[in-house]
Amino acid sequence: MAREQIPGFTRVDVDQLREQHLPKLVKSYIDIPPAHRSEIFRKSGKSASYILNDSLDQMQHKIDEILRNLAQHDLDAFTNNTRFIGERYASNDPFA
Repeated sequence: MAREQIPGFTRVDVDQLREQHLPKLVKSYIDIPPAHRSEIFRKSGKSASYILNDSLDQMQHKIDEILRNLAQHDLDAFTNNTRFIGERYASNDPFA
């Protein structure tokens, strides 16, 4: 991330995800007394662990999207460089 901009997501967003949002999410789950986790199920129809996993999946999806965007930038740069080399150095003389 230090080398590229990612559409719709900044380095600050990634830092916050890693340093604040993820730890806060996990800590909030851990802090629920096990005997009271069933209250979440009664209120939402889903267990606390299911909701935690769903939230982690959402974060993972965003990370995967960022990695895809970074990889696409590298793929585009490689394609552009090989196209340039082909145009610059390819022999256009059919008799060469």
